[in-house]
Amino acid sequence: MRNKKENIFIIKGFTLIEVLISFAILLMVVISVISFFPIGLKSAVSTREQTVAIYLAQEKIEEVISTNYADVAVGETIEASLSTIDSDFSGFSRTTNINYLDVNLNDSVIDIGMKKVQVNVSWQDKLEGSQTTTTLVTLIADL
Repeated sequence: MRNKKENIFIIKGFTLIEVLISFAILLMVVISVISFFPIGLKSAVSTREQTVAIYLAQEKIEEVISTNYADVAVGETIEASLSTIDSDFSGFSRTTNINYLDVNLNDSVIDIGMKKVQVNVSWQDKLEGSQTTTTLVTLIADL
């Protein structure tokens, strides 16, 4: 007679409780990682809008400082919508204030050869719904 040799396989594995606990831990990690996506999206949109506003303000300042000092009119100019520049800017508005300055850099009514240019760009924050404003200021002198 032949000698039969039996192979005994021992199956080692996880119990159902171990699998459920592992799945629960994995699920908590995935949910916590996914929760960061809306925060990142909100930050990216807000940063993009602020960057556009800074560029729009800088554009106006460059326009003013490239003009001859005598031709820069003192006063306030309001542009309710910047859609004339590009349709992407329709949600932005811009206010430019130009004032004379005295030797102490305070507003004045007399021209001693210095003007302050302040540009405010405002927009409606798409995610928060609040009005946001970015301001740039520069000085120009009659040399």
